[in-house]
Amino acid sequence: MSVIMCEGELEFAISGYEKEKRDSEDDWVNVGWQVHNETINFKNFGYYMECCEVEELRDMIKDFLNGDIKEMKSFVPLEPAFQVRFYPVVDDYSKQFGFEKPTMEIIVYPEAKSDGAIDLVGAFFTIHRDEASMMYDYLIKMTE
Repeated sequence: MSVIMCEGELEFAISGYEKEKRDSEDDWVNVGWQVHNETINFKNFGYYMECCEVEELRDMIKDFLNGDIKEMKSFVPLEPAFQVRFYPVVDDYSKQFGFEKPTMEIIVYPEAKSDGAIDLVGAFFTIHRDEASMMYDYLIKMTE
């Protein structure tokens, strides 16, 4: 099961989440991203997040959707293969990025270097409210 956003260009999936594993040494879940557009094409399901990070991301998206985030915030997991930025207010800062309404942005860092380090040249995706809602619904299903 996954969530597909940005007209099919971005796919996000989590596997191995178990609420019971939270706060144990084995509380890592597998995170996968697939990016497909005219400039980049990759699929990597070898990223990891802790169970509590899945819940934190879910809760941040909920707060964004409910209008409870009042300033730009970022979510970056411990293993920083991606990040999610929330631009909840249309102000001069968010307008300089071209945002005319509250927006979420996902940056996926596509390939790990041969030494295992993340390449910090990322693929940027603007996620609008309907897609943020889809991602939230997906995370709710995964964490129930």
